[in-house]
Amino acid sequence: FTGCVGVSNVYMTPGCYDVTLTVTTDEGCTGTATVGSVVCVEEDPIAGFYWEPAQPTILNPTISIINISQGGSTYSYTFEQGSSSEENPTVTFQGINEETSIMICQTVTSSIGCSADTCAELIIYEDILFYVPNAITPDGDLFNEFFKPIFTAGVDPYDYHMTIFNRWGEIVFESYNFDTGWDGTYGNGGLVDDGVYIWQIEFGEKLSDKKQTHRGHVTVLK
Repeated sequence: FTGCVGVSNVYMTPGCYDVTLTVTTDEGCTGTATVGSVVCVEEDPIAGFYWEPAQPTILNPTISIINISQGGSTYSYTFEQGSSSEENPTVTFQGINEETSIMICQTVTSSIGCSADTCAELIIYEDILFYVPNAITPDGDLFNEFFKPIFTAGVDPYDYHMTIFNRWGEIVFESYNFDTGWDGTYGNGGLVDDGVYIWQIEFGEKLSDKKQTHRGHVTVLK
């Protein structure tokens, strides 16, 4: 041979390919040789993941990441509080005290070094926490004068309704204002009689479009 000729080819579709070499002499004689599957082209990996539970909360900030990528042999996840090289890691986000957004990114690498990545936004939601007193004393001493549920998190203040009923089922107080409580009065502003009254509160969850309804009793003591 007086020299070598290099040949290149671009394979657009993944798969294994045979290579055939044909040699022609100066006299016009030819020879052919084929090697099967000498070139194999792998597909690029495809990144993908999700987590459970889908809506973690401040009181339960632990998630399990589920890998749904394709074509990977190693995996890497990064998030604000660290990273992981496990395929399906479990992660607990510490120190969360309000609704928080966290970006989680996955990098998938194939056995021959090709990689793909994707990111998704995780939201740590507020839990629904509230306290309802069971008695009020509207006697003018400025202590325990109002009946009002105390919400600390997770409630939509614009989707709220509170109703107070007497023992006969009559409405003695009603409010759609998140910050307005019942002062023990009814109708013309006079105080109701001492006794047990029924309350009902309805509110929307910030976490979803769901509504909750709760009922209970409050005792009025003057």
